[in-house]
Amino acid sequence: MSDAAHPATDDARAAADALVEDLTDAHNALQRARDRVDAVGEDDLRAVADTYEDLTRLFDRYEEAVTGDGDFQTFIEFQGKIAAVTEELPEDVRRRDVFERVDDRLQQRRLTESDWQSVRSALEPVRDDVDRLEARDEARKRYEDARFTARRRIDALEDRIADLEGLQRLGDADLEAPTERLRDPIEAYNDRVRDAFDEFRRSVSARDFLDFVVKTRAYPLVGFESPPDDLHEYVASHEAGEEPVDQLLEYADYSKSKLDHYVADPEALKRNVSTRRTYLRRLGAE
Repeated sequence: MSDAAHPATDDARAAADALVEDLTDAHNALQRARDRVDAVGEDDLRAVADTYEDLTRLFDRYEEAVTGDGDFQTFIEFQGKIAAVTEELPEDVRRRDVFERVDDRLQQRRLTESDWQSVRSALEPVRDDVDRLEARDEARKRYEDARFTARRRIDALEDRIADLEGLQRLGDADLEAPTERLRDPIEAYNDRVRDAFDEFRRSVSARDFLDFVVKTRAYPLVGFESPPDDLHEYVASHEAGEEPVDQLLEYADYSKSKLDHYVADPEALKRNVSTRRTYLRRLGAE
């Protein structure tokens, strides 16, 4: 059968080929970027980049204030900081001549827009050096992203393979195998669970019982409906909540005059329990 008969397979193969191509391109781009850095030297480029960053930070802070007829004190302060950057440069630093020309240009009595244009033009070789580092960092990020995407795809395929292998094992199972031997133990277990739950319901207070029901929300396989807020609050705050649920249900059937002999606040019990009898009766092991 030809591949054309399996479009899903073709799509998966095309997606895998695209991932491989992206990863290969990213790897090659990273290698080229590394070669450009190595051609000069990481340390030399880093020294240039640090100085360039110091200068541009000063430009951003002072350019507007010192261009044209600016404040004289600010102008002197700016020129002093520029000179300090240049004076601190090692003798053998790369592009030292460029930094010195920039310093000379900025030490004039007055700076104009054309002076700043000349400064930025002079710094273009420095900018090219900085670009080598930035391009290398961007290429590394692209390569890491491509590797992550490929790794995630591989993980997804491994999970899919595991699922298919599991289905294959299920396919080998004997679906007609007798299950009668399992029925009796399961039913006996269910009976014991029902008996234990019924005993629990009869023996504990309504307060503890409803607290238990609330906690079952954390267990999705236990299908209890959470108690209404008014009922839960009543059993938590009234003395009658210390009685078992079945006793509360019995009280709920009493008249108010009779109920007055058993609880401190018959009206509250009628209001919060009598209206919730259906809910309480349904709270069983079934």
